[in-house]
Amino acid sequence: MKLKISAVALSLSALLFSGCYEDKGNYDYTPIEELQITLPDAVEAMANAENVKFEPTIVSSITGKEISADDPNYEYQCRIYYTRVIDGISEKWYDINPEGKKDIDFFVEAPAGTYKVWYTVKNKTTGVETHAQTSLRLISSVYEGWMVMTNCGPEKLMRLDMIFTDSKGRELVAKNITGDKVTGLTEGTMVFFNPSLYAGMESVNILTKSGSYRVWDDMIINSRYDLKLLDFIMPTTPGNAIWISQIHYYANYGPTSTTCVTSEGDAYAITGAGSGASYEYPLNTTKVGDDPTYKVAPVIGTSMVRKGNSNSALFYDITNKRFMGWSYNAPNNKLLFKLDDNAEGQPQGLFSFDTGMDFVDMESTRFSNGLVYTVLQDNTGHRHVYGINLSGYNKIVKEAAYDNLSGENFDTATDYAFHSQFPYMFYCKDNKVYAHGLTDNSNKDVVSLDGAEKITKIKFNLYGNMQPEMINKWKDEEFQAMQYKLIVCSTTGGEDGGIVRMYNIDINGKMTLYKEYKGLGENIVDITYRERRG
Repeated sequence: MKLKISAVALSLSALLFSGCYEDKGNYDYTPIEELQITLPDAVEAMANAENVKFEPTIVSSITGKEISADDPNYEYQCRIYYTRVIDGISEKWYDINPEGKKDIDFFVEAPAGTYKVWYTVKNKTTGVETHAQTSLRLISSVYEGWMVMTNCGPEKLMRLDMIFTDSKGRELVAKNITGDKVTGLTEGTMVFFNPSLYAGMESVNILTKSGSYRVWDDMIINSRYDLKLLDFIMPTTPGNAIWISQIHYYANYGPTSTTCVTSEGDAYAITGAGSGASYEYPLNTTKVGDDPTYKVAPVIGTSMVRKGNSNSALFYDITNKRFMGWSYNAPNNKLLFKLDDNAEGQPQGLFSFDTGMDFVDMESTRFSNGLVYTVLQDNTGHRHVYGINLSGYNKIVKEAAYDNLSGENFDTATDYAFHSQFPYMFYCKDNKVYAHGLTDNSNKDVVSLDGAEKITKIKFNLYGNMQPEMINKWKDEEFQAMQYKLIVCSTTGGEDGGIVRMYNIDINGKMTLYKEYKGLGENIVDITYRERRG
């Protein structure tokens, strides 16, 4: 039996050997070509204003050389991921290389934004396709940049300009960008970048005493987007929103709540998260639904830490001259509440929440994990600075009192700003800016502008996005550092007399000029960066 199996095995081996021996050896060992496509990391162009241009580098693994644009053996395709409708048919990929050329030079008709680009090379001989991807950023003058709100002429007509960067890296000024659908707005107070994505995109609120509006990508003011119609349950609410502050408690998509003050001195809050929630009854009263019984200052203090770390907001009652609190988690978040000097956790001896002083200014920071500074003036004309911390789940806690500050022009300054990294205060009077140490009560630096100029606004612009790392320029360290540069706005008078300067602040409080922009509106009242997510 074993011999028979061996014989069969031997016969099979012979057959296999014979098959190998008769192999004709007619295999094709031609190497398969691989293409190495190199595209720019990102392509930029002004939206609907200039052609998108870039020149890919394509190298063949066979020759090791770059393929020329006139090589007949290859064809090219380039598309961007953008849905558009042509003759009633929707297409998701927009062909920006209809002539099939190697180098791209095409006028793209698409809104400002960031798009995926898919570039394809096909070897016509083998039929093999190779792909590469990059991104296209279409820029508009109003898509991203510094929004500068000004009040012009004796009527204080609101004008919004924008400092933007074009595709060649030049910083330019676009003037009066809000269009003419709603005209005659006066006494602008604030331009508020709203990072919330509940409505599907980031927006901007333009706030004036004569009317307040939400604008979208084109920045055009339209009567349909009156905040009284969009954000208030009752459009008959007296006055207009002139200050908005958002409260973030580790929020990713939108604010936990939003607070505002109107031109009537009334406070409101949106107490429901998500899309569609609105301001309801005034908070500055003793009973929900009643008319206001006191008025509040036109500023709201919140923690500026991102991601957010607070559910609270700080108000100042200018009728009774006292601090008032609000919290999303308060048992009755339909009203402001009186702050208790003797509550658990409140330090004793710093100052009383019932100050009896006149309101001057309030500034929100990230210092000490969310400190709000308030400048008050007593009946002798001397000013005081109080720091109240809003970090924590449901806390409003006294932290600092500076009652004996003695800086030059401190008691008569016209505007104040506070650093989020160092315990430094900045204030201005006429054409001078002062840097002052809070803890040692000492002057750090003085900047004097031309005598023909008058300073109208100083501030720090802290980015408002819930997740700063999602901002499309966040990887740029200089962009991150912009939050801690002091912005000084001044005017020489006249229609385009506004000037914006930005200063680096070093660890000793020294102010050094970083950038300067001229030709803005006459009297600058606010400047805010319009952030965009990547």
